[in-house]
This record gives sequence, C-alpha cells and structure tokens, in this order.
Amino acid sequence: MPDIFVLHEAIFVSEVVRLIIEDEDPFDHQFTGVKVVDKKREKVDAREFYTLNMRRYLRIDDLQKPLSTLDYSATPDEKLYLPTIQHDNNLRRLIETLPLWQHFGRHIDKEFLFINETLMNRLKSADVYGIKEYSEYAGKKGETVAHV
Repeated sequence: MPDIFVLHEAIFVSEVVRLIIEDEDPFDHQFTGVKVVDKKREKVDAREFYTLNMRRYLRIDDLQKPLSTLDYSATPDEKLYLPTIQHDNNLRRLIETLPLWQHFGRHIDKEFLFINETLMNRLKSADVYGIKEYSEYAGKKGETVAHV
C-alpha cells in the first residue's frame, strides 16, 4: 500500500510521511488518524494512516501563456495555471519554496498534490512507497509523480 495517495479527493499518508511533512513544512496542515479496512472491515495495513487536511491553497491566474511540454496530459484546469508557473520565474521560485500545496481556481484541484523538490527528496530518502517519478510520457505502471 502506498505511503501517500489521493483517493476520492482525500489525501492519505502513512505515519512516516506525516512526520516528514511536519518536519519540512512550517505550515500547520492537519492530520486525522484513520483505519484503512477492507470490505470485511479488517485492517489492510499494520501501519498508521492519516487523512491530510491540506491547508495551503494557491490561486494562480491564467496569464494567457502557452503551455510548455509536460510529461503528462494536463487537464483543462491545469492548462489555465501551469503556463503561468512555467513562464513567470519569480512565481516559480516562490512556489519552489513551498513544500506542499494545491491549486484553487474555479474549484480546488483535489486530485493534484504539488510537492517541491526538497520534500520530494526527503520522501525518497525515507524510501516512501508510492512516489515513483514518471520515466516516460504519462508514466509506466506504478509511476505516480509527474513534473511541472
């Protein structure tokens, strides 16, 4: 079972991911313990899991810039704000300082969780499962992390 995943717009993290996020991100995200069970209500994994209540949302305006190449197919909503990040160096530098965030435009893009390089490296060094980066366009089976 992955240490971090988004399911039905909820973010779930293992204890190790929670501890890393709390250490890396000074923003006070909220974690609530959950039991991960199967249809028989039996615990699926011995590890402790939490829902992550993301508390950092960014609203990035559409500056009518072209979308540069990505390693995945952007959604229509992403196509409105990702070009701004790609073309505005000051904004990109600022965003790269934020360990964890989600975009808030017409609605909150709950299916996308943005993680900066520092936090990503901490997660990788802790052998967190479920954060394998794309090695080709749209990723191979088991690859869950695209790049902006």
